[in-house]
Amino acid sequence: AGRIINISGGGATKARPFFSAYATAKTALVRFSETLALELSQSAITVNCVAPGPMKTALLKQINQLGPQGAGEEEAELAKKIFSQNEDSIGPAAELCLFLASNESRAITGKLISALWDNYLKWPEHESELRSSDLYSLRRVTGHDRGLNWGDK
Repeated sequence: AGRIINISGGGATKARPFFSAYATAKTALVRFSETLALELSQSAITVNCVAPGPMKTALLKQINQLGPQGAGEEEAELAKKIFSQNEDSIGPAAELCLFLASNESRAITGKLISALWDNYLKWPEHESELRSSDLYSLRRVTGHDRGLNWGDK
């Protein structure tokens, strides 16, 4: 048995203007983790990605210094907000990593999990749903997925 926990981040979940290399690397790590999880599916090794949420890192400090002109309005505002707070920004991510390292998460694999937004402590109760779906993963959304009949063959 074993656990592989990659720190990916929300950079993988949407386009990030001015941060194309960062977003591309984070997205690649998530897809790599999903693929590795499938390759290891017959073992007791799980592979997941953690989106820790914004943390007081050197990158966020640089964004804060660059301001809106260098980093874009949204990124600059987020950096300013995080650095103005006194609370621990790493705590939620550390708690999620401890959960993923525990035996309780043994059936959770191939997922991108947000430390801030996902109710992952309830996930073990929904093992079969997680295993048989693309929930909490990267995917291409098609017209058919949204009930549209004009965009797909």
